[in-house]
Amino acid sequence: MTSDEEKPDVFGQYNDPLDFLLVIMNDESASVADRLDAAADLMPYFHEPLGELEDEDDDDLG
Repeated sequence: MTSDEEKPDVFGQYNDPLDFLLVIMNDESASVADRLDAAADLMPYFHEPLGELEDEDDDDLG
């Protein structure tokens, strides 16, 4: 385990992982790679996968 001096500044500040990822995604000082990773990790919580979207009218075509 790392010492207290090596822990990132955000250690222990966030109880919710989604809040943490949102902060990383919106942090302009974070690397683009880290921001993209955070955004990709957040996608399932805010958007349905495109393959799972169903048209409500398809059920009526029986």
